Amino acid sequence: MTQAVILSQEQKAQNWSRENPWYVGLFYFFQGFYMVGVFIYVLTMMADWGVPAPTQASVVAFLGLPLYLKMFPSLLSDRVPIGRWGRRKPYIFIGGLLYIPGFALLIAIREFGTAWLGAILLILVAWMFVDSMLDALTVDITPNEKVSQMQSSAWGGRQFGYALGGLLTPILGPRLGWTPMLVTIGAGAIMQSGTAFLLGETPISRETLQQEMPVREVFRSTFGRPQVWLAIFFILLFSARGIDRIFNIYLLTELGWNNSPDTMRTYGILTAVSTLVSALGALLVGRLPSKWLTSFKFYAVFLLVIWVLATPWLLVNRFPENIPLIYGAQILSGFSAGVHMTLMLALTMRICPKSIEGFTFALLTSVRSLALNAIGPKTATAFSAQLGLLPSIFTLIPYALVSLVFLYPLLNQMKQGNGAIREKHLLASQ
Repeated sequence: MTQAVILSQEQKAQNWSRENPWYVGLFYFFQGFYMVGVFIYVLTMMADWGVPAPTQASVVAFLGLPLYLKMFPSLLSDRVPIGRWGRRKPYIFIGGLLYIPGFALLIAIREFGTAWLGAILLILVAWMFVDSMLDALTVDITPNEKVSQMQSSAWGGRQFGYALGGLLTPILGPRLGWTPMLVTIGAGAIMQSGTAFLLGETPISRETLQQEMPVREVFRSTFGRPQVWLAIFFILLFSARGIDRIFNIYLLTELGWNNSPDTMRTYGILTAVSTLVSALGALLVGRLPSKWLTSFKFYAVFLLVIWVLATPWLLVNRFPENIPLIYGAQILSGFSAGVHMTLMLALTMRICPKSIEGFTFALLTSVRSLALNAIGPKTATAFSAQLGLLPSIFTLIPYALVSLVFLYPLLNQMKQGNGAIREKHLLASQ
């Protein structure tokens, strides 16, 4: 067999293993378990301490800082492999070690303030290293025809982890105490880091990167073309949904579900059910024909479906004591969230150029996180005093409509470039 060009689609296809999606699904299962555990703990504590809803939205936006900056450690790993260990796994190991002091501090500090926020931020910095390197590794090893399968496994695994963590955390935390719960959550974070080592990694030397893929030329080629910029603006606007973040604040703070073990149990079951449905939405995307993922009509129809499925929250706003109605609203939102996130991640993988694939993937997912955690919630809560917290979600519809202006030329360019940025000046060795 002829040796394929390094990091090319041909090499990725030759090295592809059927086990890869399973390993990635397992990685994200542990990530989902501990991330939702931390998220529920943070929101529960802030509700217990009487932190106002707008302040909670600001805290969520602040804690998202590592999500917005993870392209920088990704760029380090793109260009600086460490000996025979490669470009990704050494940095995953570093991130895994950072979880230990982060969770130790979170267990020790039990009052709202700078130190408490700092402990959470340290955990998220560890996540930044582990998650961004694994994302880059999936780009390294996945050919274009497998991206939807890989990302459906990733998001599906994450949602199954969310379901387990979302069920156990609000039930066992208040009953058994938060210390054993946080120890369990921390163990999940460390196990996540370990599963990354099940994946193979394409060997490449620093000299090869510097000589045959000079970083200035790669950046000039990537960001001198409109494709990445169209993707940035599309993802920024299309991902400003806010539904997933706002409903948690609504249930725990406005309805006061944090005040009772019974309502916390209901909250845990609701979180588990909705995330399982989200996983089904993600797995559905993995089975769709590839041509649908580059169809403007498909995205436009899905945009309409997202907001139609969100309308039951208006009924919840009117009948907040109706638990079955809350279940129905969240199940529908969970399904649309699973499809939404998988589409965004699959599209992002197709755009990443070799030798800065980790940087580009992290940049685009950071844009998504900025929209999801900051722009969406902050825009919605700005109107909550006039409209109410749940109706304010619908003030985000204009973002989604404008995103289609950027999507149409983006999809056309992806079709012309066969789903990837052309890199005619990058000729790696045979």
